Amino acid sequence: MSEFATPLSEKEREVIEKCPMDIYTAFDAPFEYPYKLVKPSYSYKRILEHSDVSIMDSGIGDEVSNREVLNAAEDADADYVVAKDFLGNKNKTTKSIRDFWYQYDKHEYGGRVLIPLQEDHVRHYDELNSPDSIVIGGIKDKSVSEKKKIMKNVRDAAGENAYIHALGLGMSSELVSFFKENPGIVDAIDCSSAMMAVANNKVTDATLKEKRFVFPKGKNSSVFSNRMVQYVMIQLNYLIGPFSDMDRYNRKTFDGSVFNY
Repeated sequence: MSEFATPLSEKEREVIEKCPMDIYTAFDAPFEYPYKLVKPSYSYKRILEHSDVSIMDSGIGDEVSNREVLNAAEDADADYVVAKDFLGNKNKTTKSIRDFWYQYDKHEYGGRVLIPLQEDHVRHYDELNSPDSIVIGGIKDKSVSEKKKIMKNVRDAAGENAYIHALGLGMSSELVSFFKENPGIVDAIDCSSAMMAVANNKVTDATLKEKRFVFPKGKNSSVFSNRMVQYVMIQLNYLIGPFSDMDRYNRKTFDGSVFNY
C-alpha cells in the first residue's frame, strides 16, 4: 500500500457495504476505497492498488479508441470496461459500440462490458437490443429532476435484473433523498465533484454544501487531501445508506441557518 493511503477501518467498511448502491470514486489520487472508476489517461495502476472493484471508462471526450480502452482495461485488470461513447450523439455512440464488440471479440480482456446510453436513453436502450449491463451517460449537466426521471425511465425499461450505472451523475442533497427513497433505482453511481472540491481547497459537509477549507501545502501534504477525499466518499455512502438519521438535519445549525434534505 502507498505510504499516502490510509487503510479503511472495520466500521468504515461496514458503512460502505451497507449502502444500497456501489459508489465509485472517479478521482486521480491514491487512497484506499473499494470502488474506483478510472480512464486510460489516469495513472490507473497507482490508483487501483487501493481498490477492490474497478471500472475502466473511456473518458468521454478523450482522444482514445475502443482498442486503447480495452488495452488499458487489460493492463489494469479492471473488472468492468465501458465502450467509448460520444456526448449527446446517440448514432455515433451506437457505431462506436459496434466497433467495440468487434474489438472485444479479438481482445484478451475478459471482464464485464458496460454499454453506454446517450439521450434519448430508453430509445437508445431499445435500439441496442436491451443490453443487461448499461451506463447512463450524458446526464452530468441535467437538472436533478431530469436526472431522476431518466434513471426511473431506464430502470422501468431495463427491468430489475439489469445492471445500471449512472455515469458522471454529480451529487446533491436532493439526489441523496431520492436514492434513500428509491433503493435499487440504479446499482452504481460515480462521483468526482466532491473530490474536485477538495482539490480546490473546499470540503463537503453532510448537506453536500461546499465550504472553504485551506489544506496544508508542502512536502507530503497529499496525506491530508487524500484522507479528506476518502472521508467524503465514506460520508456519501453513509448519507445514502441505512445509518444516517435524516430527521436530525431538519433543525437549525449552530449559526442559526436551517438545512434539510
